[in-house]
Amino acid sequence: MIETPKKKKIAILVNPYGGTGKALKIYESIRLVLEKGFVDVNLVVTTHARHAEEYCQKTDISEFRDGVVTISGDGMLNEAVNGLLHRKDWRDVARQVPIGVIVSGWVVPQRTYT
Repeated sequence: MIETPKKKKIAILVNPYGGTGKALKIYESIRLVLEKGFVDVNLVVTTHARHAEEYCQKTDISEFRDGVVTISGDGMLNEAVNGLLHRKDWRDVARQVPIGVIVSGWVVPQRTYT
């Protein structure tokens, strides 16, 4: 019997206004790959300054135990890291939770998202 892999749980933090404003389109372009790759995504579309920081600081770690990915400019990465480091359990979280970045700022490689 073939065993189904355990789904990874990650949070993807998207700033729809940061960088070039294409973050949601970038997310949509990778969504199916994530679903087929056994990744359970908690999509967080930020609505205000420091939203990513608040999420990473206050949300139960089980919601993103396998990683946090930001899709935005460099500001959201800074917010996410600050949020993780301001948690009461930061020593464990900082060592265990991988952080990923998908750039949607001004340095986006040649692919265009229309």
